[in-house]
Amino acid sequence: MGIYRDEEIVALRVGETRQVICRDCSTPQQWTDTKEDDIITQQSIDKKDFVYFCDTCKKRLKVQEGKSSAVQPSRLVSSKTSQ
Repeated sequence: MGIYRDEEIVALRVGETRQVICRDCSTPQQWTDTKEDDIITQQSIDKKDFVYFCDTCKKRLKVQEGKSSAVQPSRLVSSKTSQ
């Protein structure tokens, strides 16, 4: 199980189709149902291996230089694992 700072998580993969949903478009229920492999971190975006877009608002998840200037509200993320 990984441990993530809340501000490191910028998006989630949700549903059977693994849609990418940014923090602004996600619902509290999506955060409650989050598993570790659903998380997209700022670090994974900064690697520039992939380009991510939110499937809801269609905005690109941006590479951050230094610390993020946008502070998102804190959300509790439970890292559930399949048994």
